Amino acid sequence: MSDIKKLHKVIESLEEQSTRVSEFNGVLKAVNAAKAEISIAKDSFAALGDEQQKLVTLSYQKFDEFEKRLAMLDRALSAIESKMVAADQFESGRDRILLRLSELRFVSPEQFEHGITTSEKNTASLITENQGEVLRLIVAQQSAIKSLKTTLILGMMVLAGGIAFLAKDLVM
Repeated sequence: MSDIKKLHKVIESLEEQSTRVSEFNGVLKAVNAAKAEISIAKDSFAALGDEQQKLVTLSYQKFDEFEKRLAMLDRALSAIESKMVAADQFESGRDRILLRLSELRFVSPEQFEHGITTSEKNTASLITENQGEVLRLIVAQQSAIKSLKTTLILGMMVLAGGIAFLAKDLVM
């Protein structure tokens, strides 16, 4: 009869250990899920960094273009300055300039002001749109990071608790 009791005790002990292993597997799955989410977030940040790098590179290219154009304009201005006309050429040149001026189409000060106002409004609206998008992305990233931190901490706590629980049973 004592062998049957011992056998029942062993079976109960095995069932209890099986329950603990199942709990530990659940914790391990949660930790692995958190690890996968962290990996996804890391990849998202890497993609965002790559996109930002492309935009920075594009900006540098545009600045280089502008620098080349300014250099070209500087050379043109130097060439014009070197070709300053003498007094006898001034009269004929002035007539040609006056003829060209009469052919040009000028804007009134009101039209000029209207154009400036429109440009400023367009620029302000573009800046506002971009700020909203950047803020939205920042908030989304912060939310994702907080969620990942919480999940990671909870997973680590559950894992530590499971390990402590198993260690307590092994010590006893």
